[in-house]
Amino acid sequence: ELRTEDEITGEVALKAILPEHVLEQTLLCLRDRDWDLLYEQVLSNATRENYEEKEYGQEEFIAFFEKHRKELGKTVQRLLRGKAFGDVMYTTVGDLTIVTFTPGSLGNFKFHTVKLVRENEFLKLAVIE
Repeated sequence: ELRTEDEITGEVALKAILPEHVLEQTLLCLRDRDWDLLYEQVLSNATRENYEEKEYGQEEFIAFFEKHRKELGKTVQRLLRGKAFGDVMYTTVGDLTIVTFTPGSLGNFKFHTVKLVRENEFLKLAVIE
């Protein structure tokens, strides 16, 4: 299962095996403004640690996603839909998977690349550019 919820505590655990899983999880968190779930379950350990090294790191993370929520949502939706039409490229180098628009499909998106990192057997969100 890609999403489990503890019946007693209500704690949610997300697992992503394919890039599409991370994109879908990100999109749901954006839709629901579930920044805690995005931060704790979708974000890569290294990216989360970078935020935690800052005095107001998690607040900065939330502010970024809140400020750019609609633009991020449009980008992630298009990346999910665009693969079927050849508008999206997936490149894997080692543990890093880069999901981006093909050169002719960039459009007017503020964000155009999502980088994912493999942590053990699952993928996590590293950065959205």
